[in-house]
Amino acid sequence: MRKIIFIMVLLSLVACGNDTNPSATGVTAQNDASGDGAGNLDAADGSAGSDATSDSTGLNDSSTADVAAVDDAVSDTGASADDLGTPADVTIKYQQCSDLLMCTTIACAGGIPLGCEKVCTQVASPAAKTQLQPVLDCLDTWCRKGACAGNSLPNCMDQCAFAKCGLAQIKCNADGKSGAADCGSALTCLNKCNNASSLTCSTDCYAAVSAQGQTDLDALFSCMIANGGTNPADSCPMQALKCTSGAKTGTKTCWDTLNCAMMCKDPATKDQCGLDCYGQATADAQTQYVKTFKCLQDTSGNGQCVGEIVACIAPDGTKACLDMITCSQACANSPDKDLCNFQCIKSGSLAEATKLGALLQCQGTNCPGLSGQEQLTCTKTKCTAQLNSCLGQ
Repeated sequence: MRKIIFIMVLLSLVACGNDTNPSATGVTAQNDASGDGAGNLDAADGSAGSDATSDSTGLNDSSTADVAAVDDAVSDTGASADDLGTPADVTIKYQQCSDLLMCTTIACAGGIPLGCEKVCTQVASPAAKTQLQPVLDCLDTWCRKGACAGNSLPNCMDQCAFAKCGLAQIKCNADGKSGAADCGSALTCLNKCNNASSLTCSTDCYAAVSAQGQTDLDALFSCMIANGGTNPADSCPMQALKCTSGAKTGTKTCWDTLNCAMMCKDPATKDQCGLDCYGQATADAQTQYVKTFKCLQDTSGNGQCVGEIVACIAPDGTKACLDMITCSQACANSPDKDLCNFQCIKSGSLAEATKLGALLQCQGTNCPGLSGQEQLTCTKTKCTAQLNSCLGQ
């Protein structure tokens, strides 16, 4: 698999150092994940911006008008931040989450001390407060109690908020708006936000996406945050492919999908071709397809993924284990060696392919990097039982 497009504009920064929570590490957009070609978890390269400034989430972004709005929130009620009344006692100033987020941004400038948001939330509508809560929960969990707990580095909260809570802020800022675009279109849109810290640009991209597309995007972003910023093809392949393929499913098997994807040769159309192949598979086939190539990527194809490959290919032929080995040896001169080898496995029976899988797995574990007579000698010595089973002895 080559790399998959993943322009996480909101998650392109490294979170603060000295993280006391192992899971609260920053998320960095990856631009150089390599893979195995056949999986086609790939699309055009892209990168998000990398500078978290005080503007990145608006946590310290205030204007005279904004400050006056916060002051009005208090003066209109004759109360302080600590003694504002209930919504029944005050004038509701913030009907939408975006407005409430701006107020909270100013009230909590310079950090997230517990309770700083109350001056805003106590003059906000119930709907706005409900939509803001995920932002506050995220900042408290990932930043105040996580990455920035006991951390005196400047701008730690701003950087952490941008890396870990950008999605929550975008959702709030979008005020429940949705459009007709799909999840993949949102990634393309986010890539066009020239400045990764542009909350307005990112919000516009999110608000243009359909409700289903937003759900798919949420799942992808949430997975990336939880997995600490590795490439999505490694850590969140199912969510990434669901997003970029338009969340489509079909009737094709894992083998159909594998065979289809490996036929995508034209560099100009390979990326979309692979996504189209994936979108034609059943949900179960998609899961098995991703599992197979994730294993191949993680283990460098050392024989440890034969079980996944056999499960995906679902052999239904008549060839014996030794016949499949002979078939595979003839693939050495094939212009498409990988597909040729997979077809050899497909030509065997499931029982015989299972024997071959056990042999290859043993070789990968005990005789890595060997070939020819050296491999044969090692196999006879360290994989005797598996070899005899394959030979029918």
